[in-house]
Amino acid sequence: MRWYFRIRTIPGERMPSRVLYVLDGQQVQPLDLQLVRLSNDVHMHFVIVTDESKATRIGLLLRRLEFVFSVLWTPISENATTRCMERLAISLQSSDEAASDTDPDSDFWKIAPSIWMQANNHGQPVPGHQTEVRLRWTDQNLYFLFLCPYQELQVREGTPLLDRATPELWLCDVAEVFVGRCSDYMQCYCEFETSPKGEWLDLQIAIPAQGGIAGTALRSGFSTSARIEEEKGRWLAFLRIPYRCVNSGKPAAGDRLRVNFFRSQGRTPVEIAWQPTYDASFHVPSKFGMLLLTT
Repeated sequence: MRWYFRIRTIPGERMPSRVLYVLDGQQVQPLDLQLVRLSNDVHMHFVIVTDESKATRIGLLLRRLEFVFSVLWTPISENATTRCMERLAISLQSSDEAASDTDPDSDFWKIAPSIWMQANNHGQPVPGHQTEVRLRWTDQNLYFLFLCPYQELQVREGTPLLDRATPELWLCDVAEVFVGRCSDYMQCYCEFETSPKGEWLDLQIAIPAQGGIAGTALRSGFSTSARIEEEKGRWLAFLRIPYRCVNSGKPAAGDRLRVNFFRSQGRTPVEIAWQPTYDASFHVPSKFGMLLLTT
């Protein structure tokens, strides 16, 4: 059986070596090893071939390593490719709900897995805008934390209206989550947006059979907050989305949803996408990735 591992740790030559030392001690060799530097973290992705018992043992050993923040592993099918795994966003369960938490070093977010966005909607690299999104879930909500580097901000003038939706929020700097139930063709899904000032917008998106896009107010009750760290040239956004808005029933480990993440940044907008749609629009659900809930 093949197992996909995703690890978040600190930078430094010793950390990958320590991870590889654990694998060597269990007599397994990593396949398709990738190392990505994000902000103050290093992300390691690899595949191993072993049974469930040994995969679990390796995962638990890696979690014990000092300065390893997050270790998640999941079985993958024999015909799954590295590209398939790059389209997978893994969310870690929490027994506790979180308040408005934009601190990536908090107990809630420090151990969370994450994905990163580093290309525009046509798959071309966007230097200086490599964005991280961390993911968690509870029996009530989906949680996301965006870490957004910027070169300039395009925000609305005046005091933000936080008690109501802001129409056409996407015309300014914004972070977006598109999420819906898993199906071969998503005709409906939800869109959640937040700005560096904490403004928000939630929409129900429909893709009619005859083409086009229809968006209506969702009134989901999702909550968001944001703050700007000018000294670091980044802004952070917290989103808590009620699970009932995007899928029926209670969430459970192993559940999958269709998902994508986007950003628009600057006065001359730079667009950043997790899974590029290779289209003028972000609204191409066939190009979305998969969100996996895990423990």
